[in-house]
Amino acid sequence: MEFATYLEWLVNVIKNMIESQHLINQAKYLKHEARGLKTSSDLKRLIDSLERKCGITLPREVTEVYLDRDHNLLFIRFSKSDEQEVGEPLCTRTLVTLFTEEKTGKVTALEIIGISDLLEELSNESSE
Repeated sequence: MEFATYLEWLVNVIKNMIESQHLINQAKYLKHEARGLKTSSDLKRLIDSLERKCGITLPREVTEVYLDRDHNLLFIRFSKSDEQEVGEPLCTRTLVTLFTEEKTGKVTALEIIGISDLLEELSNESSE
């Protein structure tokens, strides 16, 4: 493999790793404008919309956010769990799982598989 080809390959590998593995403390900034999530206020609007649609209350403090564009997945951690966590699907067409501590029921995380579909789903409902 020529050095220039290797260098181009290496740059693409690093770029893909950076794009697909964002772990952002305090949800300060999400770098994927294509998913409709640019800032922490966009994340807050998403959480507010889910609360209204599903009739739930989610924590306001976010400790980490992971957005995987390749798998269209968004994971939001509200707090570290000291106990066993259980997941329960929410009332959306898109797969959204709410994680809680098994013993206390404390909400610890939210996983959205198909974030772009959920954003579209929530957008369509708010315009109706």
